[in-house]
Amino acid sequence: MKSLKEILKEALSYHQQGNFDKAEAAYRCILNEQPDNADALHLLGLIEYQRGNDNSAIGLIARAVFFSPERPVYHFNLANIYAAGNKASEALSHYRTVVELDPRNADAFFRMGNMYRKKGLFSNALSCYRSAVAIRPDFIEAINNIGAAHKILGMYPQAVSWFKKAAELQPHNAECRNNLGMAFVDCGRTEEAITCFRTALHLKPTLVPAYVNLGKELMLQGNLDDALECFNRAVKYNPDHYIAHDNLLICKNYMPSHSPPELYSEHLLWTHSHAVKIRGEFKAKQKPASSRRLRIGYISPDFYHHPVANFMIPVLRNHNHVQFEVFCYSDVKIQDRITHNLKGYADTWRDTISLSDQELTSLITDDGIHILIDLTGHLANNRLLTFARKPAPLQISYLGYPCTTGLSEIDYYLTDEIADPAGQEENYTEDLVRLENCFCCYEPSVEAPGIGPLPAKNAGFVTFGSLHNLARLNSDILELWSRVLHETPSSRLLIFRTNMTSATAKRLQAFFTRRGIENNRIRPVDSCDGNYLSMYNKIDIALDTFPWSGHTTACEALWMGVPVITLTGDRHAGRMVSSVVSSLGMSFLAAESKDQYVAKAKQLSENIGNLEEIRRSLRERMSKSLLCDGIQFTGNFEKTLLSLWGKQQSDYRTGLR
Repeated sequence: MKSLKEILKEALSYHQQGNFDKAEAAYRCILNEQPDNADALHLLGLIEYQRGNDNSAIGLIARAVFFSPERPVYHFNLANIYAAGNKASEALSHYRTVVELDPRNADAFFRMGNMYRKKGLFSNALSCYRSAVAIRPDFIEAINNIGAAHKILGMYPQAVSWFKKAAELQPHNAECRNNLGMAFVDCGRTEEAITCFRTALHLKPTLVPAYVNLGKELMLQGNLDDALECFNRAVKYNPDHYIAHDNLLICKNYMPSHSPPELYSEHLLWTHSHAVKIRGEFKAKQKPASSRRLRIGYISPDFYHHPVANFMIPVLRNHNHVQFEVFCYSDVKIQDRITHNLKGYADTWRDTISLSDQELTSLITDDGIHILIDLTGHLANNRLLTFARKPAPLQISYLGYPCTTGLSEIDYYLTDEIADPAGQEENYTEDLVRLENCFCCYEPSVEAPGIGPLPAKNAGFVTFGSLHNLARLNSDILELWSRVLHETPSSRLLIFRTNMTSATAKRLQAFFTRRGIENNRIRPVDSCDGNYLSMYNKIDIALDTFPWSGHTTACEALWMGVPVITLTGDRHAGRMVSSVVSSLGMSFLAAESKDQYVAKAKQLSENIGNLEEIRRSLRERMSKSLLCDGIQFTGNFEKTLLSLWGKQQSDYRTGLR
């Protein structure tokens, strides 16, 4: 007759061999004789977990804990099962018990940190990771997570230090190099970041996140061809990596060589690759408004000091809360003063950064949202895979992305008659709805400095300027600016961007030198004293870009008294500034051809008196315009939403939608 100890040893052997049936029979034999045998309960619970029977596993191991609460391993495995089931609070309770019973258990501290991170308690997570590393100094996963926690908390120099430590411990680990590169990006150390991403790809040529990160940095330096190659490789190595595919679309939007029909096809390909597979897995319940207020939901990761917030503040501040109930779903990583102000404008504010797309879909449906509005499109940290699940009966794309999303689940795209004139419908999967006057309403920064005197008056020459994202400075626009400089021989060109590397500055100067423009006429600048808007006090005329015009940049320039020459393009992205200047009654700044762009820049530069008058009067003119009239804009915006909801309900009743 075998002893219980011998049976347990035999059962454990079966278990380790993967023979679960024989192991289970042996464990149950022990429990028939000794129902409080904690080892048998614990190990039988592990078998149940390995079979996918989580609830049964939890029940068995919880009994083991009851009979032998002093055994750390029981608490540890019970916590692991809770963690795998996304039950963070229950997992944390048992991890805490583990480290109380076994203060040298680095794995428990590490996993406890992961649970705190999942709950958004990053400071607590940081403390746990530090404890894990104090116990095991070469715990590379914990070291990386310390860096990640610092990054999330906005403590970027500390993140760099910890990611450096990880890279030093494992110099051939490509992921560590990629992490370090991302920390350098956060610190504005672009050249070091690019070096890290290239090193990561040398170590692991198929590392998709490194291709994406390198591509993004190259794109932000205006190196579009190399950036596109990175994104193409990322999509090739992982066709399911929708973020890589998002960035490929963004890059192509910046390139003049990709026409609107081509971009339309590319967005349909994104949908086919990433959204089609999840269609039908969730069906929103139609919730008619009846006597309740119409529930509007806005989704954005940019409810902070960000251009999107500048255009959404007037809308959120002026919503009619008698007719509308406003929900904001915020994926903001680090909240600021703007976030705090925006919270005050919403009836319900939800911090959703920790939610998966599926979880967010359920939340939106539970909230009974009637109209869900996307403010991001394919830009960073978007929620298009939530929209693809159709959590609201009516879904709209607005403001953040100047192109179609490619999703048929998004019903409408809000625009205006200038940004999208008749004939543009064929480039959208969404139906176009044109708002009155301008598609946007601008909220000037309260921190904007005063307008200085016209620089040309003292300098003796006109300074053209650009504060654009460098990705907008493609070779076609630089070629056009060269023509402007040739037509105005005494003028200068100031190009400002804080992330401009020395290599990019040299590349820009070399471009103009090859076209006969003297070096001293080109001034690349990567830093400024105080508010960056003060750079406009050194600029007489701003030059817009194509095919993606500088919408926010133009509004800022105009507020600083600087006129903007723009080229009206063949797509929404290239017509936004034309819409803005038209709303100010300044359509003379919008050119219909490249020749006209050059002629307008030349003509404006030759009339210093006119430039002075524009500078003196532009801020007041803008403040009194419809572009900055939040009350009127929001009223029109709400009328549009009510009309669309009425149509949706009518179509729903007749079976059309």
